[in-house]
Amino acid sequence: MQGMFLEETIRSVLLQGYPDVEYFIIDGGSTDGSVEIIKKYAPWLAYWVSEKDRGQSDAINKGLKRACGDIIAYINSDDWYAPGAFQTVAQRATTCPDETWWAGWVDNHPAGKPPERKLSSFTSMVEFLGRSEVLQQPGVFWKRELQEKVGLFNDRLHFLFDHEYWVRSLATGYRPVNLDAPIANFRIHGESKSCLKQRLFMRETREVARKFSNLIEPRQQREVENRIRDYEAHYFVKIIYGLLENGGRLAAIGYLIRSLSLLNRIRPVRIYFGAWARALLTGKPPGWYRRI
Repeated sequence: MQGMFLEETIRSVLLQGYPDVEYFIIDGGSTDGSVEIIKKYAPWLAYWVSEKDRGQSDAINKGLKRACGDIIAYINSDDWYAPGAFQTVAQRATTCPDETWWAGWVDNHPAGKPPERKLSSFTSMVEFLGRSEVLQQPGVFWKRELQEKVGLFNDRLHFLFDHEYWVRSLATGYRPVNLDAPIANFRIHGESKSCLKQRLFMRETREVARKFSNLIEPRQQREVENRIRDYEAHYFVKIIYGLLENGGRLAAIGYLIRSLSLLNRIRPVRIYFGAWARALLTGKPPGWYRRI
């Protein structure tokens, strides 16, 4: 149910003030009022459609197949671009014509918390496959040249299709360039996919790591798995406290019970177990939760 955010997303694109923007909106047959909002802005769109698809990655691919521009990006219906983002990317592309792939700052906006600026990074494939380093998707732009070599998104994936695409691009020889500028905003809320279906998210994380394990040394594959475990543990803690913070003590208890199979893998955060117990009893997360 992203309709409540869609108009802000659309306006963040149209109000960039950048000429020759080719803007497609691919909607998956929404019934939450999204179509009415899209129709309102239809005169400024290159194309739009609302129809059933096979998931988010399939919908994005529909837009990518239509795109004719030299620089390409996509943004989800609950995120939005920073003012001047397109100009920043275009100016970099003009002054550095050998670059093909950029990642700028993204401000995360958790519900009820102040925004937090996130920076993209890539230093090694071990760090990247292990999710110690990530590219912040709303702030990523790339040239058509890269897409012609790498192809479209993997529409079998529903969570990590962007991460898999970045790894494929790295394996093809491309490297992202960090832009020292705010590019986009990412909205964190209870209806986002990564919050609702954490187990499937982690399953795809491991699937991508296995798929590209040939890019690293055999001894490094264990290190990647350990990094993924740390990432999963951190995620696990945040979801429990997030549920508590929103008044969902029973939901938090239910999530903990359903996730008992994870506990033997969460060695890095066993010091939190006592805090979990107190939080579940009181219904309130500890004060330091906001800092993790």
